[in-house]
Amino acid sequence: MIPYYSSFLQLTKAVESVLSQTSSDWLLTIVNDNPLACRRLDSYLVAINDKRVTCLYNKKNIGITANWNKCIKSATSELVTIFHSDDILDKEYVYKMEQLAKKHPKHRAYFCNANIIDEFDRPVFSFPDFIKSIIRPKTSENLIVEGDAGLASLLKGNYIFCPTVCYRISGKRPILFSKQWQMVQDLALYKEILIQGESLLGCNDKLYNYRRHNNSQTSILTKNHLRFIEEKALYKDIYSASLKLQWHKSSATAKRQLIIQLNLFYQVIANFGRGDFKSSYVLLKLAFTK
Repeated sequence: MIPYYSSFLQLTKAVESVLSQTSSDWLLTIVNDNPLACRRLDSYLVAINDKRVTCLYNKKNIGITANWNKCIKSATSELVTIFHSDDILDKEYVYKMEQLAKKHPKHRAYFCNANIIDEFDRPVFSFPDFIKSIIRPKTSENLIVEGDAGLASLLKGNYIFCPTVCYRISGKRPILFSKQWQMVQDLALYKEILIQGESLLGCNDKLYNYRRHNNSQTSILTKNHLRFIEEKALYKDIYSASLKLQWHKSSATAKRQLIIQLNLFYQVIANFGRGDFKSSYVLLKLAFTK
């Protein structure tokens, strides 16, 4: 499922990466949240001429989280990936996710590693993603994320790239993103999966190309500071939930908020270097707000 709003060129690249999969065992649905893009998408589907590729149209813009949830509710398969419209799949993604799910059916979701690319599809170094690669638990086997230890590891730094996740939805109770959040929906959802006694399984293969660029929703919400406000609020919620479950590792990690603090100070230094002293001041205030 591809939730779509803008950047038609990048959408075509995303779709082409699905069409190029080594496995043909897939269906692709674009869920359009931009009423102005309907005609263009209709023409594009005609040009593709592949019955496996379809489109759903929202009558009006419903926003990111609601559109992600519509993707999940509209899926008819056992497994579903919320594939971001500006990213690119490795040609083995479908096959390897399918095999991972078949061999390990007890898990609620599956994820992989990712390459980082820029707006021109070129590999690019990302310091935050480099830190995530260090934080990610090291294992030669598949990585099981479950219980107190699993949640605590994610709170040290969310090393799961959200759009790489393949969710098991058939025969399961609804799994939806909370409308409370604009930026941290993914971590909030992983928390819900774990506290409900379910688990996630990740492989080390880089089967996804994750695009970092200044116009992405992540970049926009980082610049306007909403990202950090939400992260602090979510960590407080997780701290309370972990205490009730007596998950001591998670509650201690959530209380420290170390990764949030480090990221805030990193952004302060970056903004200061650009001469954006106002943003640096706001971020410093956030860093010292409990």
